[in-house]
Amino acid sequence: MTLPYPHGVETGELRNIDPGRPDPIDIEDRAHKLVVPAATHVDVAGVRLRVNRGASVEFEAERFRGRLVRRLLERRPNADDATMRKLAEGLRAALSSHRNLDDAAIEQALELVDGL
Repeated sequence: MTLPYPHGVETGELRNIDPGRPDPIDIEDRAHKLVVPAATHVDVAGVRLRVNRGASVEFEAERFRGRLVRRLLERRPNADDATMRKLAEGLRAALSSHRNLDDAAIEQALELVDGL
């Protein structure tokens, strides 16, 4: 048994439905919301990561944010809201085992972007 043909196909009145494209997002703005410097730590998607003694919290946050944005623009320049939600969830899960914002934490975050 086959499915019935829509009447619009027979008459030529069936119009295409344009699903549209999601609006592009500002990846840099989203990264600023994901990586937030605080008084003594950097908050990455809700995970508090300490910075090394003597290091500037602002500088370390900007360094991490810059690397994250560059990787996102390289690998996922067409990222949408769903991509960024998935990234935030992944960052929370991946970085929850880290205490410090060090190279290992940054590399793990960048690998997460590669897997999106």
